[in-house]
Amino acid sequence: MKAPLGRIEAPRVGSSITFDATEGRALEVLAILLGRARGAVVTAPAKFDTPRRELMAAGARRITRSVSQYLSLDGGYRERALLRDGRRASGRVWSPALGEGFAPKYTAASRTLWLAAAATLPTLSGLDATADAVRKASRTIATMVETGGTASGDWVFYAIAHESIRTFRLTASDEQTMQRRLREGSPLASLLYAESDAARDVLQGRFRKLVARDAVRVVECVEDRLARAWFRRASQVWTSRLSPEELTRRWSALGATTTA
Repeated sequence: MKAPLGRIEAPRVGSSITFDATEGRALEVLAILLGRARGAVVTAPAKFDTPRRELMAAGARRITRSVSQYLSLDGGYRERALLRDGRRASGRVWSPALGEGFAPKYTAASRTLWLAAAATLPTLSGLDATADAVRKASRTIATMVETGGTASGDWVFYAIAHESIRTFRLTASDEQTMQRRLREGSPLASLLYAESDAARDVLQGRFRKLVARDAVRVVECVEDRLARAWFRRASQVWTSRLSPEELTRRWSALGATTTA
């Protein structure tokens, strides 16, 4: 599996690695992004001029492990029958017959999200929502999430972070900006969280990436999660007491996503 943080040399067998307080905070932020901790855990930022190779290796392992579990435990572990080139094939998440050696691929976008979040999100938690603060935070968040050139492993990481970001106690504006950027960078997040106001042709362009031969396994492995996400979204809109305008917007977003 290609590491998201560059080529990393594994430590020698039997060696132990100690992380300082700043590195520990960075790993805590990563745990939050991966849905393994609460956002209130970290209240101070973690910034690095040059992160240690050991820290990068630890982060890479945690990201790839969480992505693998996400794909496996939510349906990929079950044997399924699918079509491949017009022929019936069956297997589980990593079966060669289905994926031809499929493995999630990563780019520097995963590293950027993690390290930028560690350096920034703790400072935004509980921020007063003044006009100047909102504008500054929006500019900061825009640099945290790379949206172009991402790959299948990044997409899953972004999708996990899309849900987990809520525990950082950001302002509603910051949270929405962050989630919108994550959807723009991850067609999987855009598919799962049908909240985009993007035009249908834009959505179709995103989703087309998910049916590429080297990425289609991602969607096939999370079909159950996807069905639950759409059902939950429809139920929330149906039972909510929002303004007619907001209800119309949310129904339209869900309809545009499912149609695309």
